[in-house]
Parts: sequence; structure tokens; C-alpha cells
Amino acid sequence: MELFTPAWNSKYPEKRMNAVRKITDMEKLQRITEKTKYEDVRQEAWKRIARGAEARYTREAAIEKITDQAVLKEAVLKDSVISIRKLAVAKITDQGVLKEIALQASHSDIVQAAVKKITDQSFFRETALKDLDWGLCEAAWGMIIDPDQAFLKKAALGASSGYVRNVAVAKIIDQILLKKVAREDSNKHIRETAVAKITDQAFLAEVASKDSDSSVRYTAIKKITDQVFLKEAALAASSDYLGETAVEKITDQALLKEIALKSPHWRVCKAAIEKITKQFFLKEIALKAPIRDASREAWKKITDPDLALVKEVALNGLGSEGEALNAAVKQMTDPKYLNEIFLYIKEGFDKKPTSSGAHEIILFARKAPELVKPYWRELSAKISAPHSDHGDYPYGYYDDNGTGRVHTDNGNIGMSFPPYPFTD
Repeated sequence: MELFTPAWNSKYPEKRMNAVRKITDMEKLQRITEKTKYEDVRQEAWKRIARGAEARYTREAAIEKITDQAVLKEAVLKDSVISIRKLAVAKITDQGVLKEIALQASHSDIVQAAVKKITDQSFFRETALKDLDWGLCEAAWGMIIDPDQAFLKKAALGASSGYVRNVAVAKIIDQILLKKVAREDSNKHIRETAVAKITDQAFLAEVASKDSDSSVRYTAIKKITDQVFLKEAALAASSDYLGETAVEKITDQALLKEIALKSPHWRVCKAAIEKITKQFFLKEIALKAPIRDASREAWKKITDPDLALVKEVALNGLGSEGEALNAAVKQMTDPKYLNEIFLYIKEGFDKKPTSSGAHEIILFARKAPELVKPYWRELSAKISAPHSDHGDYPYGYYDDNGTGRVHTDNGNIGMSFPPYPFTD
């Protein structure tokens, strides 16, 4: 009977296996899988179909039947259809083959599928630290069970993957190690993670002023609670936003005053002034702040201006037009006080005619005309005549509006000075 039996169905194992290995016709191989009574022939036929069939569904059907780990590995690494590769990796049980796939596969889904079936913790620990594909490192790290602080330190300082270093740092409790990472890691996100866990106020203040990345500096500022260190961070801030973030946490009035006087950023000064309630600090800021807008912001909050302060504000235009006079009239009833302010303003106007000074004098003329009476015609001539809004600029300087150094604001007059109200 052997004489009439196909070679692939021979009772002799070597003969039948050699025969099936020579067949290239996929349809014939499929018929053999249905007719042979030998499992080794059937498996070999399925292998050849898995490797050579053009139709996707035919290869999938073959993979479903195969148990040979090497063939499944080949399908995982070489088949062009991702669904077939996923099907193959799902059937692999050999730990060595799974490790090879994890290290060699190019598709992240295949890598993760292989890693999830591996049970060797040492493989995960070694792989997570190596300079490999980030997806593999991430998958390997996710499989590590209860990493101790020693391993976390090794990962935080030595892992090639930024992801692994970051998640390791997030679990570290050693403050010295966290400081080392915050100082030395090249990845801003990892430094930020470290800074978020640090409690040393002096170190946080150092980071807030020196780190190269604004997000790391912001994180440091948010962690600072010490008022003096917050003040230092506000003054060292490279941007309004960072400075304002520090000021938000400060309650000490003296420190807020120092920020208002020293910060180079207007919005930081403004944030500090908005939190100041002590009048004597506001007066000092109004008189000494190097940023003019900071002086004006402080002036707005002063409720009891004294003579010296009103003089200074009126002469230097720190308040907006009329603020000095209005404050004087509101707060003081003594004519001598008002007269002294008027003379102070007039003296300043005589030395340096400006539009703000002119407005102050016009307000005096309207609200306290008796004080202005001796100088009425003199001042009316000066203010109604062509004038300069920039008295300190040389002749020929052109203002922003293009009117030139000496100009009038309305036809032939500079400003509308009130008519002489007295009958001499």
C-alpha cells in the first residue's frame, strides 16, 4: 500500500517531511492540512502557508494553527500585516523568544504585547536603563514591581530614557539626590519633577533665580514659603509672570515695599504695591521708585498725603493731571498750605514748562483763584502761548504727534486758561 501513498503521507517521518517541504503550491499545502493523518506534516504545511501565502486571511488561518515558536517569531518580526504580527505574538510562550521580540520589534504595540508576557524582573530592570527605543524602556519600566530606592537612584542618574529618569525621580525621597538631579539633569521636565519634591527653601530660591528654564523656576517659586526667599525670587525674576507669582505669596509689607522699589519689572512692582496697605511705605514708593509708573501706582493708594509728598508729586508729575492739587484741596483747608503748594508748582513750571504743570496751575486758577491772582496775566500768557510738552528737549525736537518742540494745542493758543475773574 505504501507504493500508492503520496510521499507527504508516508509512514516514514523523514520521507514525508522532505516531501512536504518541497511543495510550493499553497492550495495543495492547504489540502494536505485537511487530508494528512500526521500532525508533523500538518504543522509543516501550515508553516509554509504562513510564510508563503499571499492572502492575508490565509496567513492568519495558518498562524492560528501553528505552535512552533520560531515560526511565530518570524511572523512577528517579518509579516507586513500588523494584525498577523499581533496574532503571532499572542501565541508565543517562550520567554527567550518574547525577549528577542521586545528588543527587535519596530512596532510599539508588538513591543508592549511582548513585554506584558515576560515575567523576568531582571530583564525589565536592565532594559529600562539601556539606550533603547523609548517605547520599550517605558513598557519595561511599567512592569517593574516595587522598585527600591537604590534602583530608583540608579535609574534617575543613569537611565538613557528621559521617561524612565522622570518616573524614577517622581518616586525618590532622598532630598540630596533630588537636588543633584535638579542641578544636573539636562531635561527640564525631569528637573521640574525633582524641584517639585524638594523642601529646602534656600535651594529652591537658588533654582528660582538660576535655572535656565522658566517652567522650572516657576515650580521652585510655587514651592517657596519663606518670605525673604520669595522676595529674592521676585527681584531675580526674569519675567513679569515669575515675579508676580512670587509676590502673590508675600504678605510682609516691608518686603513688598522693597520689591516695589527694586524690581526692574513694572508689573511686578504694581503687584507688590497692590498688596501694600501701610501709608508710610506707599509714600516712600511714590517718592523713590525708579519706575515712574510705580510711583504713580503708589500715589493712587495714598489717602493722607502730606505737604512734602504733594509738593514732590506735583513738581515731578508723578500723579496724573490735577491729582496733587485735588488731594491738597480735599485734605487741607489751611490757605498757607495751599499757597505753598501753588508756589512750589509755579516755581517748577517756571523752570520747566510742561503740560502737566500747566494743568495743575489751571486747576488752581479755577479752584483757588485768589492764590493765582498776582501771577494771572503772567501765567495766562505763558500757558495760552505756544509751548512745549517736552521742555527739557533741545529746540527742534519733534513730539510723537509730529507737532515739534514748540507748538500750540488749539489754533493760536496753547491751553484754555480761565479768563481773569477779578475787577481791579
